[in-house]
Parts: sequence; C-alpha cells; structure tokens
Amino acid sequence: MGSEGGHERPWVKPYLDARPKTLPKRTTRYCLWLSGSLVKNKALVDKGNEVTMAHDMGGIVDHGCFYAANTFFDPRLEGVIGALHSALDDIGSIRAEKCSETRTFTVETLGIRPIPELTRLRPSRPIVLDLIALPNVKDTNYLTPARGVSWEVEAGISIRDGCDAVGLFIRHNEDYKTHTRIEFLPASEEIVVVREASNSAPDINKCDERGPFTLFRSQNGGNDEVESLQLRIFCDNDLVEIYANDRFALSTTIYQDNREALLISLFATGSSESAVFQKVKIWSGMDGIFT
Repeated sequence: MGSEGGHERPWVKPYLDARPKTLPKRTTRYCLWLSGSLVKNKALVDKGNEVTMAHDMGGIVDHGCFYAANTFFDPRLEGVIGALHSALDDIGSIRAEKCSETRTFTVETLGIRPIPELTRLRPSRPIVLDLIALPNVKDTNYLTPARGVSWEVEAGISIRDGCDAVGLFIRHNEDYKTHTRIEFLPASEEIVVVREASNSAPDINKCDERGPFTLFRSQNGGNDEVESLQLRIFCDNDLVEIYANDRFALSTTIYQDNREALLISLFATGSSESAVFQKVKIWSGMDGIFT
C-alpha cells in the first residue's frame, strides 16, 4: 500500500475483469497518514543526519477516492486543516475535472471529522426523524420526506444482534431503479458504498467503495454494550462524503444522470427491528458544500 502505487483494492479487480476493457481504470493510490517521533542520533556518521524520524503509527485518511492532502495549522481551531482532491478516474476523460473538500484531522485521538465551518451551510431547521426501527413487518425501507441533490444527514443508529446491513439509499427515484446504497455490514465490519445502480452509463466505473469499520464493545455493569453507529453524510451533486464515529471517512462520486433521483431512504435487513435509527437529521438545500 502506498500513497502512489501499491496493490489494488481486492474487490476492484474482479469488478473490472467482468466488464468491457474500455471501462476507465483507476490509478492505484491511498490517502495515508503517519505519526512518528523525532530522534537525535548520538553517533553521527555524516552531517545532515543528526535528527531522524521513527515511524510510530499510521493508517488511511480516506477509504475512497480522495488523495493528495495539503495541510496547514489553523490557530483559530488550534488544529490541522486538510484540503484533499477528489480524483475523477471513474469517468476517464469524459469530464476530467477535480474538486476539493476540507476536513480536520485530530491525530492525537486518531480522529477524523468534517471541518466545523460546514455547519454554517445548514439551513436553520432540519428534518428530524426519531426512533425508526427496521426492518418491520411491512418493509425494510423508510422513505424520508427529504429530496434534493445537496444535503447533509446526521444519523445515530443502535444495532442489535441479527442485523445483516443498515444504512441509507441516497439519490434514488421512486422505484429504486436508480440509487446509491450506503451500508454498514456488522458481520464483515465494513462500510460499503454500492454504486452499480447510481447511473445508467455503461462506460463509467461503478465499482463498490469500502473500508473496514468496527463498532467498539464495552462492559457496563456486567453487560456487553455496543456503541451506536454515528453517521454524517454529505452529498453535493455527484460528490458524496461519509463519516462514521469521528474515526472513519470515505469519499466517492456517483455521476447521477436521473433527474428524478432526489430521494433519501433509511433501510435495514436481517431480524425484525434489529436496527433502530434513534435520531436522524437532514439538512437539504445545502448548495455548494464542496465547491
């Protein structure tokens, strides 16, 4: 794994092998971070090597398409601000543009979250939904009243034993023939973005985006408790950003071509009421989130 080059993600190659050779292929790259200690060398062999950096820990900043981070220290926030680029490899030279988005990194606590200033783009009143248990006897999905191409979703989800998958359908039409699915899979401990039905174009790479994510367990009075899944999702036209529990980020593009695909739904599969959306807030009409 490297910031430029390395092994391709294991689910991408089978996807491309099963499709026409003309489908655009991504440049294999990963957006990484590392933390280390500065060490003063006592035995100097040559000048210019008096201080070296020892690698202590590292990981992935973004599990999706973002790369080439540029950072600076913001004295107001007393933290590091990172601006990243979103590569449009999936569409080849059709619309070869790049956009950027800004987020904050708190390496000391291994955290990653959107830059706080994004909350200023929210309309004053969100759509609020409480205590939605899925799947129920009627359906696995719950259609929200929100619609649009630019919005933010905050969702707190309690997950019980028997839940196979839980998440959201975004940018879908009424019959779900056009949709993008964002899901957490408890068994494999992954967050996945399924893009296959996001548009009808045969020449766009629509492989899944995925990254490992684990919900922490703790003991409370002898009871085993699982933390809730806390999602923040931003959609600005074709660009989608997913954050989970302030320690996971995944970016992707969906290249929507259906003007009727403006809906957002909650969903869960598995045992009855094995996922409870404790509170969901949706701010729609947030044009220009990343531009």
